[in-house]
Amino acid sequence: MRHRSLLILTAVLTTGALTLTACGSRDDSNGGGSGGDGGTTTVVIGLDAPLTGDLSALGLGIKNSADLAVKQANSKKYVEGVTFKLEALDDQAQPSSGQQNASKLVANKDVLGVVGPLNSSVGESMQKVLADAKLVQVSPANTSPSLTQG
Repeated sequence: MRHRSLLILTAVLTTGALTLTACGSRDDSNGGGSGGDGGTTTVVIGLDAPLTGDLSALGLGIKNSADLAVKQANSKKYVEGVTFKLEALDDQAQPSSGQQNASKLVANKDVLGVVGPLNSSVGESMQKVLADAKLVQVSPANTSPSLTQG
């Protein structure tokens, strides 16, 4: 079961990264994140989860799975010329923290998508911030119907 979840998360991250890199950077001024080192691009994937507090075991599971997916994608070069990086933020299962984290992730122009959060209430607080910035949000656990209605 754990292996299947990791496989699904890896597939989601890789598919999302492929889609996002095809769309280019959110920053229109330079048209991409290529450096002078042979045309590699760094894709930052944001992550929001409860990394501390009562639900930290679940949040750390999400973070560790995403870390592993990023490491595997980089070591196996799933996307040629792309290096993945994870930026993980702790929402402590609090909607206000999640909204602040969404703003931080939006402010980082290298972030091209967000994994999380764990809690639907946190997801609801993040949804508008991320949608306004045109950032993809993929949650491994949200169940609130309001999150799927747009």
